Amino acid sequence: MECRALVLDANILIRAVLGQRVRRILEAHADNISFFIPESAYAEVEEHLVALVVKRGGDPAKGLASLKGMAALAQSLAKILRRLRSRTSEATRGTRSR
Repeated sequence: MECRALVLDANILIRAVLGQRVRRILEAHADNISFFIPESAYAEVEEHLVALVVKRGGDPAKGLASLKGMAALAQSLAKILRRLRSRTSEATRGTRSR
């Protein structure tokens, strides 16, 4: 199975937190794609998200909680992917040395 990865920028993160369409798209592809969030993108979203949520009449705490949930999920997936790659490379090295 081919492993696919997608780096999410600040705009996509904001749209995933505030909207429904981007969130549904990410959820629909979560089983097939590993999502990565650069620290700079996360920091940018944190900086602007509260103001955007308030402007839309929402609850800033819920917006930040949603963002943190997405970041935690992306980090968990990244760790799992690193472990799988490590095991695969170890198995490949073991096969080659025989």
